[in-house]
Formats: sequence, structure tokens, C-alpha cells
Amino acid sequence: MNPSKKTLLPLIIALSLLMAHATAASGHEEEDEEEEGEEKEMIEAGSTSFRGFGSFLPQNKHTCKRDPSICFVKGSPGPFCCKKVCVDVKVDRRNCGGCKNKCKKKDICCSGRCVFAYMGCDPAGLALQA
Repeated sequence: MNPSKKTLLPLIIALSLLMAHATAASGHEEEDEEEEGEEKEMIEAGSTSFRGFGSFLPQNKHTCKRDPSICFVKGSPGPFCCKKVCVDVKVDRRNCGGCKNKCKKKDICCSGRCVFAYMGCDPAGLALQA
């Protein structure tokens, strides 16, 4: 190979990698914009439907970010809206007592407080003594 081909080949490779990276990055931005624009969330509903194949596809649902009242619908996981998802902050380990309050790996959320899982949680929501 002559010197001009030796410098041209790495340049072509570098440019193609740069273009591939830029294309991938712009794809992620479009996905983010679509997610924010459409905000499609699934709410657990009845497990059967007689509408055919379309019933198995994701359905467009309002998120609690736009309509917090959907968290009060029967079958909703909870009455609080955290990160566009309805949750029950009394038992949700990722939103214990409030949004973004995560319990440690060995803890459970008991009545909105993170407690050691070994201790358990009684129906009244108080941590049981070991």
C-alpha cells in the first residue's frame, strides 16, 4: 500500500464509525420524543377480550402524568403517580412513602417505611418483631 492509501483507510473507517454513532444517537432522541409526546402506558385491565387480534396489542392509555385521576380507577396499582406510573407508596419498594424513595435490597416497604424483610409486616402495616 502506498502512503496515501494508508492514511485514507483509517480516515474512512473513522468517518463511517462517526456517522453510525450519530445515526444511532439521533434514533434515541426520536424515541425519547415519541415517548414524551405520546406517553403510552398500559393499565392492568381485564385479561380477556372478544375483539380479536387487536386486543393483544398495546392500547393507547392516558398516563397519570397527564390525568392523575386514572390512579383511582378500580384495578390501578395505587392512588399515587410516580414517574408517570400509578403506585401504592405504602408497599412499593421503589417508591416507599413517596416517589423515588427506594428501599434497600433486603428491605420491604411496610406502611410507607422501609423495614428489614426478615422482620416482616403485619396487616396493620407495622413491622413485626423478630
